Amino acid sequence: MDTAARVVTLPALLLPLIPALLVIVILSRLPETTRMRWSAVSAAGFTGLYLNGGFGAWEFVYMIVASVPAYYAQRSFTATGVAWLMHGAWDLLHHFYGNTLWHWDALSSLGCAVMDPVVALWFFAGAPSIFGKPAAARQPADARA
Repeated sequence: MDTAARVVTLPALLLPLIPALLVIVILSRLPETTRMRWSAVSAAGFTGLYLNGGFGAWEFVYMIVASVPAYYAQRSFTATGVAWLMHGAWDLLHHFYGNTLWHWDALSSLGCAVMDPVVALWFFAGAPSIFGKPAAARQPADARA
């Protein structure tokens, strides 16, 4: 891809924060156990996004290595955060040296590299729901009687 098309602007760095926040909002709506399982499946699926990304056999090596935290993500939000950070690093490598994630957007890999650490931080925090707990869960046990 033409490197002139990869000129980084402030909007190119800020706009990826919108899908990061959308991921957090959507996942926050799920019950915690469902949130963990869905996140693990997503982390596993993200390992294959760059097949044919320009790094040849290294794309398969990445899939194998990234599958480890994706597997542990079934029981750990921290592992999910690690998987998101690994994908963010892979995004940066593709932005500078490989093929971009979406061929029609020269900055798509960079955008993903901006988005991924934001979501990873949320997972490192335990992936808490941004909506809080239901009212019944907030009340003391004696108040519900």
